[in-house]
Amino acid sequence: MHRFASHGVAAICFLVLLIVSAFTSVDEASARTRQTPTPTPTGAAAPAASGAWTLIDNHQNPCYHFANGGPYTNYYPVWISGSWTQPISVGASGLPGGSTSWTYDSPIAPGSSDGVGSLAYVAVQLLPSTPVGQYSAVLWASDGSTTENVPIGLSVRASCSRY
Repeated sequence: MHRFASHGVAAICFLVLLIVSAFTSVDEASARTRQTPTPTPTGAAAPAASGAWTLIDNHQNPCYHFANGGPYTNYYPVWISGSWTQPISVGASGLPGGSTSWTYDSPIAPGSSDGVGSLAYVAVQLLPSTPVGQYSAVLWASDGSTTENVPIGLSVRASCSRY
């Protein structure tokens, strides 16, 4: 008889968990629908929306080394999450003196992304005269009305073998 009683307790616990989960889901859903949008101040024009997108910060900090005495290039992938209706241009700024950058697959065509996988690349090339050290720069994306920035690192080293 004791074995059946433990099964009954387990069944009751399962039902309680199921009911609590159902109420929690309903409460979260109703909370989302009750959110009040932020009003636009009277007399001010609403900004031209291009969608809701975010430039993802992937904490990129690749190593640069000049083993052959020539310039060295690294490629910074651009991840964007959300949707947009205008093309998004990308680039880098705040680079060390004498460096150059260019892009691949930019501008990014209107569309959407879940933020997983690169939609474009920014190439950054440093000259061998760049002193060894850690540099900070900015990867940016802009649809013409919204610009987002994330920091990128440039680690210039004599060797990247233990990087």
